[in-house]
Amino acid sequence: MLLIRSAIAASVIAAAPGASLALNDSNHTAAQPAGAVSSFEVLQNGAPKNLTAAQSQPDFSLPPAFGSVSLRAGFTPDPYSVEILVGGEISASSALSGQNIGQAGDRRCRGNIAEAPDFRLQYEAGSLFPLIVRVEAGFDTTLVVNGPDGTWYCDDDSGRGLQAALEWDNPQSGQYDIWVGAFSSSRNYEPAVLEISEISSSGGSGRGSGDGGNTLDFSQPALNGVISLSSGFTPDPRTVPVSARSQVSISNAMSSVNVARTGDGRCRGHTGRAPDVSVNYSAGNVFPLVVRALASFDTTLVVNDPNGGWHCDDDSGEGVQAQLVFERPASGRYDIWFGSFSSNRDGQQGRIEISELD
Repeated sequence: MLLIRSAIAASVIAAAPGASLALNDSNHTAAQPAGAVSSFEVLQNGAPKNLTAAQSQPDFSLPPAFGSVSLRAGFTPDPYSVEILVGGEISASSALSGQNIGQAGDRRCRGNIAEAPDFRLQYEAGSLFPLIVRVEAGFDTTLVVNGPDGTWYCDDDSGRGLQAALEWDNPQSGQYDIWVGAFSSSRNYEPAVLEISEISSSGGSGRGSGDGGNTLDFSQPALNGVISLSSGFTPDPRTVPVSARSQVSISNAMSSVNVARTGDGRCRGHTGRAPDVSVNYSAGNVFPLVVRALASFDTTLVVNDPNGGWHCDDDSGEGVQAQLVFERPASGRYDIWFGSFSSNRDGQQGRIEISELD
């Protein structure tokens, strides 16, 4: 089901390189500072790691670039999400060519990864839930994980569309070092969202039915960041390049939502869970706020406004382009999803325009 935002909207969390995110739920401890956990420690319920298993690259002895977290079985909120930059200068296939790859994904070590882990998970396993590590991005991603006993795990396309996912039905307790790869080196250092979950996207295991994978979640950091604009801003329009995603059916995700009639009100097409961009807007009393989705294909739009209202459009722009016009915009955060009418546009390029010119 869709998240419901109160008057004080959930803030976007963007994890900077080397930063850690703090969790306050009683089911898990606060995130650990980057590099605080030694790879040479004997981990609880796990075997000690050693550098020979890593062939020196990728190197789990290095501090993770985007922080770490400690979670135990039954943690909430689920999924735990962190924004990272994917890829690097190491070929996963070459670096792991001599390794015995464990059974958790499709076992295809592909793409480009960094030397240091992107993220580190200290996990206390239970007896009920699987452990899932997955990625969401607007392009083809891969995953490499080194588990608590030193085993390497790889995946290319076990997630939604071209996304990577690894799932352990009987996870070990201990340290999981995680690398998120870009299948194409042209995507190196682009943003993606890494998710850690105990809810299987297939609905076959875990605590839920799998519906959590088919929602629009404004609590996740926007893939293309946050823009702050004040009424009268220049240049106008402000343009954000985006990539089409197909993980979420917009019609299914919005089926139980009361949608405002800002555009044509038709919630159609496909997008991802996290917003494509978030806009912190300081409104005036003269100009409307216009959001457009533009591409060489049929686009759609979904926007969650500062008051928690949902807005959809299919064809209110030029041709088959989507457009939403807020005639009397409120100040606050607008979370924006770029949609493609067809589900086969994954990774194709488009743009979002923010304007005050109708």
